[in-house]
Amino acid sequence: MKGSKSKVSDVKIAGCKVVEGFVNMSATMRLLRNGELVFEGPCSSLKREKQDVDYVNKGNECGLVISNCSDFQIGDVIQCLEQVVRKPKFIKSKTEPFLGMHKEFYGAEPPIYGGLNYL
Repeated sequence: MKGSKSKVSDVKIAGCKVVEGFVNMSATMRLLRNGELVFEGPCSSLKREKQDVDYVNKGNECGLVISNCSDFQIGDVIQCLEQVVRKPKFIKSKTEPFLGMHKEFYGAEPPIYGGLNYL
């Protein structure tokens, strides 16, 4: 963060440069000072060159407002956190199923191999 300024007394705008990844307005912002968490909350405004934008890429400067946060200092780090929901991947196994499974995994009864019933 480079500094903060605002025309309205109760709103603080953080002047920032994106050094890694990108900043997304819909994400949660985390304010760190000397490596310690100071504040965490949603972004209420994100601007680039006086225009409202949804995201700002690496290497660009922007101004952002974090809702209910007015404690910015020069040298603070702002992290942009975006929650990603991923479906689990199921890996098909080419080996035979574990023979010690209970019958509810097979439906009725476990399969019979070589005339012997492995339970």
